[in-house]
Amino acid sequence: QGVFAVSKLGGVAVKLSNDAPGALLADGANVYWVDAGLVKAQSRFGGLARVLYDTRSYGVVEADDTSNLYVQVDQQLVRVSKSGLGASVVWSGDFAPNAATTDASAVYFDGGYPTGAIYRLPKR
Repeated sequence: QGVFAVSKLGGVAVKLSNDAPGALLADGANVYWVDAGLVKAQSRFGGLARVLYDTRSYGVVEADDTSNLYVQVDQQLVRVSKSGLGASVVWSGDFAPNAATTDASAVYFDGGYPTGAIYRLPKR
C-alpha cells in the first residue's frame, strides 16, 4: 500500500508515501490526497508531504483547478487552497457529494443517492 509515482512513459514506480488514500489527484507539480482526515500535497518528485487542511473527519479529494482542491467531507464539498492558505465549505446538504469536476466557471458534482442529479456551483 502507498502512494506511488511512475513516468507516463513507463519505468520503475517510486514510493512517495505509505499513506493509503481513497483517491489521488495530480497536477504538473504535486500529487494530492486525503489520509486520516488530512489533505496532503507532495511534490511529484518526492520529498515530504505537506498538510494543507485537517478535515477532522473522513474526506476524499474529488476535483481540482489551478488554485484549489475540492474535497468531499461527510455531507459537504470543501474548497481547499493548494497553497495551504485555508479552506471553505462551498456546499452542504443531506447527502455526500461525489464524482466532482471543474471548469473555468463552476464546480459540478453527482448527487448520487437519493437524487442522482448533477449539481453546478458557480466559482466565486
